[in-house]
Amino acid sequence: MKMLRNPSAFTLLEVVLSMVLVAGLLVSCMTAISRYQTTLAKAQWQARADAICDQLMTMWHASDDGLPLVTSGRVAADPNFWFRTRMVESRRLCGVPVAVMRLEIIHESALRSSRGQNEYLDAIAMSGVTYVRALPLNSIAAR
Repeated sequence: MKMLRNPSAFTLLEVVLSMVLVAGLLVSCMTAISRYQTTLAKAQWQARADAICDQLMTMWHASDDGLPLVTSGRVAADPNFWFRTRMVESRRLCGVPVAVMRLEIIHESALRSSRGQNEYLDAIAMSGVTYVRALPLNSIAAR
C-alpha cells in the first residue's frame, strides 16, 4: 500500500515547532508587560513621594515649630507612605550650631520587602531632601 502525501498539509513536527515558537513569543510578551507595569508603578510612587516630600517641607516651613529634628510617622495625605527625619551630622556653620537633617519618604512596599531587624529603619527611601536646622547655642562644644 502506497502512502499518499499532500504537499500543502503541515507535518506534525512543523505544527509542534510553530506552537513552541508562538508559546515563546507569548511568554516574552507577558514578561515585557509585567516589567513595564512594575516600572510604571515604581515611577508613579517615586513621583508621589517627591510631591509628598515637597508638601511636608512646605507645611513644616510654614508652621510655628519650623523644620523638625528627628521624627517619623505615616503621611496623613497618603497612608501608603511613611516619612522619617534623621540627623546626618551636627556642626557649626559661621559660628552657629546647626544640624544637617535628612527627610526621607518611604513607600509601604519598601517596608514589606525590607529584611532587616527593624524594617522601618532598613527600608530604602523613595525620595528625600537634606536641610539645615539651627540648634541651641550650647548644643555643640566649641571647636
